[in-house]
Amino acid sequence: MLERTATELEGVAIARGRVRAIATRAEVAPALAVTVALALWAVSLRDIHLRSMTSLGFVSVLPPTAFLALAVLGTSFCLTLWRRPSPEALLGAHVVALVFMLYALPALVEPTARFAVTWRHAGVMQAILDTRHVAPGTNPYFDWPGLFVLSGFAAKSAGAAGVLGAANWVPFGLELLYVGPLLLILRTLTIDRRLVWLAVWIFYLCNWVGQDYFSPQGFAYLLYLVVLAILVGWMRPGWPGSRARPTVTSALVGVVLLLFAGMVVSHQLTPFALLASTAALAVSRRCTARGLPLAMGVIVLLWLSYMTAGFLGEHTGAIFGAIGNVDATVNQNVAGRLRGDAGHLFVTRARLGMTVGLWAVSVGTALWLRRRGHREPAPLLLLLAPFVLAFVQPYGGEVLLRVYLFGLPFAAFFVAAALRRARLAVVVGVTLALLGGFLVTRYGNERMDWFSADEVAAVDRLDALAPSGATLVAWSSSLPWEARHYAEHRYRTVTGSEDWGRISQMTPGGSAQLGAVARYMRAQKGGAYLVLTRSQAAEVDLTGLGPRGSLRRVDAGLRRSPAFRALYANRDASVYGLAPASRRRP
Repeated sequence: MLERTATELEGVAIARGRVRAIATRAEVAPALAVTVALALWAVSLRDIHLRSMTSLGFVSVLPPTAFLALAVLGTSFCLTLWRRPSPEALLGAHVVALVFMLYALPALVEPTARFAVTWRHAGVMQAILDTRHVAPGTNPYFDWPGLFVLSGFAAKSAGAAGVLGAANWVPFGLELLYVGPLLLILRTLTIDRRLVWLAVWIFYLCNWVGQDYFSPQGFAYLLYLVVLAILVGWMRPGWPGSRARPTVTSALVGVVLLLFAGMVVSHQLTPFALLASTAALAVSRRCTARGLPLAMGVIVLLWLSYMTAGFLGEHTGAIFGAIGNVDATVNQNVAGRLRGDAGHLFVTRARLGMTVGLWAVSVGTALWLRRRGHREPAPLLLLLAPFVLAFVQPYGGEVLLRVYLFGLPFAAFFVAAALRRARLAVVVGVTLALLGGFLVTRYGNERMDWFSADEVAAVDRLDALAPSGATLVAWSSSLPWEARHYAEHRYRTVTGSEDWGRISQMTPGGSAQLGAVARYMRAQKGGAYLVLTRSQAAEVDLTGLGPRGSLRRVDAGLRRSPAFRALYANRDASVYGLAPASRRRP
């Protein structure tokens, strides 16, 4: 009897050992896959040549090993997620690796900060640091200075010269910070761990909008997600803490209003998106603080009345005249973008396709879930609430992009719910398709968004040449300027001038066009200087601002024209001033 018992115990021990070994191998394999994917990615980036980039952006210069790295990571995530149980540490490692590979890509391969607006934001921050005050009414950035004051204080405390050196890492940092509130929101909406992590995965595969750079929107979006996490997670009906300790609810309301105030002083649009979402939750009784939307509205009105009265007074027609004008919104946000060369059109249509497809699947899944008895309205309400913004303002042709961004966590939830019961092969296929689509939709304009060291050197030379009060002129808007002496100069573009409609019809680089540009520059205050760069030429070619290669012809014409004098040149940029009157032809 004792021998039999000992034999059985030995058999049980062996079986348990085998189970532990299998479990260990099951955990080692995904970890190894993440490591292999990151190693392949790092090796691949050595073969990227930015100057070979086409109008499809990064996807045109990434080597095959880069796509293999993404495929390994995506397949491994799906296999790990579909295995029961799926360790959260491994799922989190896959998500962090995905964020690094997709969002830190420019930081790893580009020599300087990307996006012209990044350089402008750095200039605004520096101007506030230099003057130690803001002047409301003189510039919209000074009417909503929250991010610039905060980042300037942080940079000065850290002893940093500025933010440009680390600017390309900001998207990676912000996207990692988004993970926390996303998980809290999704874990409140469902107890299904697989659905939660799949929704996080979909969020990062579909966040192509590119508003996570050093910008008020990227910062305000983090506050937006944190507030929604509080509202959905801790201020919903039935949350035990609200009944046990009423003071907890009061404290949460205080935190929400503090975060909302930080948002109000930093960004024009995000507070209204959050206000719409909060009102939707309150009206549907999915938020216990029914008076919260009213308090938020008061904060917005106080800020607009005190800090932005001058700006609103000068732009009343543009701001309030667009309310309800859906045609203008659609035209600026959709039709106005469907121009340019074939590659750029493909990228634009891919963005529209991903946006419309995500919305369609989300609404369809929401209706399907409702028919199956899932009555929780919060996800659909929070997906639809930002659409109110589309009826208020075209926001410079970007409001639909922001609507997409504000609703993305909940769109990702519904897409994940649609894939939750799909076959593993289907989920892997969707993941791989979205990975490829992300590279196109996110980085399709990279040929004009990145800047070389020579372009930065030319702008530095321009800043050194131009006296305070001068007007700096570029052909188009994509160049690394406005970072050095933002408050000392006026910045203008030829394509943004009132004369552009007439100038654009002239022969590129011809005497008539150059004469019109010279007259435009002479009309500027403080003297004018013109700068042309590689990135501007890419913008003109991509977006259809002129015939392909037209800016190179303009540059060649300027070198020959007696109306201009060349002040500086390198392989990627040229700086020109107006020639003295004695040199001009009669």
